[in-house]
Amino acid sequence: MLGLKWQTALQLFGVSEERIKLLNRTASGFFLVCQTTFRDDVFLALSRLTDPLQSAGKDNLTLGRLLQNADRDLHSDFYRT
Repeated sequence: MLGLKWQTALQLFGVSEERIKLLNRTASGFFLVCQTTFRDDVFLALSRLTDPLQSAGKDNLTLGRLLQNADRDLHSDFYRT
């Protein structure tokens, strides 16, 4: 879901300075709310990657879990020796 939100934000705001000026002229308040929401969602999703491996007895999808389940022989560069 994060990837979809990021792609949508890029398509809307990352095309050109002209596009941003057009959005600001037509509905600046609405697009400011959209931009802020996209940014907050991205930061929240990224921060969740550093959550504990479990919370409330349930597994979390985190970088720690990824490292825990990765094949150390295939991905030895992720691990300190």
